Amino acid sequence: MTQKEFEDRIGRKVTTEEYAYADALYMNAGDIDKDDFCREYKTIKDCRTVKEVLEGACFNKARAQKLHKDLLDLAEFLIAQHALADNEELRKKAISILGEADYIRRKIALGFPFDQTDYAIVQNILQYANI
Repeated sequence: MTQKEFEDRIGRKVTTEEYAYADALYMNAGDIDKDDFCREYKTIKDCRTVKEVLEGACFNKARAQKLHKDLLDLAEFLIAQHALADNEELRKKAISILGEADYIRRKIALGFPFDQTDYAIVQNILQYANI
């Protein structure tokens, strides 16, 4: 929701900082109607507990995003190492992280050649996709 929408719903102007705080609350609130959120915001906007929970949620979200990126980087590292060492356990771990389709997409994007197992994976994906 835009700052103007927010202000219209709560019936007053807000600073950029207050809007940023309210927007972060709204984005972390899950599936909630804008009007319901704004009604509730009027009663909780200065609540210390809510501010601390929001800070924790934002910290956890940022940490989860970093861990997700690190996990994808690890999967790409495993794909590269498998291409060099032909160790089946490396491929299996990359697939357990990414799933078969994303493993294939990333292997193509990284420019590594396919082996018979990769072709079998593609064939399996196509068979289940009815292509």
